[in-house]
Amino acid sequence: MAFAALSMQTKPLVLQGALFASLYLGGRALRKMVRTPVHASVKARTQLAGEPGLAECLTQVVNMLPEHEVEAFLDQACRLVHESKSSDPVAQGKMTRLSREIMSVAESAATRVDALASDEVFRQVLAYREDVLPRLRGSMDDLLYNHLLDRAPRR
Repeated sequence: MAFAALSMQTKPLVLQGALFASLYLGGRALRKMVRTPVHASVKARTQLAGEPGLAECLTQVVNMLPEHEVEAFLDQACRLVHESKSSDPVAQGKMTRLSREIMSVAESAATRVDALASDEVFRQVLAYREDVLPRLRGSMDDLLYNHLLDRAPRR
């Protein structure tokens, strides 16, 4: 009897939890469907055009950066892509260092924005931290992984 009463009390909570979870997942799916057009500075770099996932993430970062930091940031990203195609034995180390520097700049861009200025800015910063930064890290990890596979001895 006590179990039946407990389940009747928790049923609305479970339904509310399911509703909020589905709303959250729907919002994330919608954000993924809405693509930001590639920034002109990113599009102008031919090295980045061959990496569409990375270019999309870099566009999001460039939109958060101050204008005077954009060129240096994109130069680092171009060097990362260049090193990924290199057969130099130290390219892996250079790629790791460049990835770390790029992530540092990208993470600092989110901390410099006043997220409490408005609800819209808060949502943008939250989406940037939850979606863009992990995708950027994943894109750079994929570059490194593919570089290592390309250098692996063939059988």
